[in-house]
Formats: sequence, structure tokens, C-alpha cells
Amino acid sequence: MDEGQQLEEAINALEAQRDILGDAVVEASIAALQKQLADLTSRQSPKQQRKLVTLLFADMVGSTKIGQHLDPEEVLEIMDNAMKRLAAPVDKHGGHVTRFMGDGFKAVFGSPQAHENDPEMAVHAGLDILEAAQDHAKALEER
Repeated sequence: MDEGQQLEEAINALEAQRDILGDAVVEASIAALQKQLADLTSRQSPKQQRKLVTLLFADMVGSTKIGQHLDPEEVLEIMDNAMKRLAAPVDKHGGHVTRFMGDGFKAVFGSPQAHENDPEMAVHAGLDILEAAQDHAKALEER
């Protein structure tokens, strides 16, 4: 028997003793048990929310080509720096990267807290990502 069932049984047992214990004692005891039951229920079942979110996916085109002429360590350094640089606009515009995948990432806007302008902020982040990618490509050419 779980804790919730035990609390419900205790409430029922108190109700059955109302004539003996009196209304005041039973009501006070039941109120305390119902509060414990409510606290237990809220801990066991987190509140679910349904909301709209905006997802942004970024993928580096040509990353395989970069890796063909460099040592693995250099490729790792270049990709690491690129992902950090390209993900920065996501944070700047109120989103967060949920997963890095090879030469790209997925970001979400509107979670855990939704805002009316989340889609707009994702577009701004996307535009900033394009600009950062161009800057990064120029820096690689100068290497």
C-alpha cells in the first residue's frame, strides 16, 4: 500500500469515528491529512504544460570537405570553435541549444518559458548565425 492510499484510509477511518471524536477533532485531523495528500500528489505528478515552441536547426555545409585536408585534431578544433561561435546568437536572443549533432545543432525558443516573440527571436538568431558563419568562413580562409 502506497503513502497516498494510507492517507485516504486514515481519512476514511476518521470519518467513521466522527460520532465518538466529535466534528472539531475530525475536521482538524482530516484537514491535515488532506494537505499531506495534496502535497504528495503534487510531488508525484509534475504539472504538464502545453505550449508552442520554435525550433531552429543549424548545419554546417561543407564540413566534410574541410576535414579531408586536415589532421583530426585540427578538424576537431575548427568544428568546436565553429559550434561555439554559431550557437552564441541563440543565447543572445533568448533560446537555448538542446543538442549538438556532429556539424550542427538544434535550439529551442519558448521553453521553459514562452514569450510572444519567440519565433521572431529565432529568426534574429538565425540571421546572426548566418553572419557568424560568414565571419568564421573568412577566418578559415585566412588561415
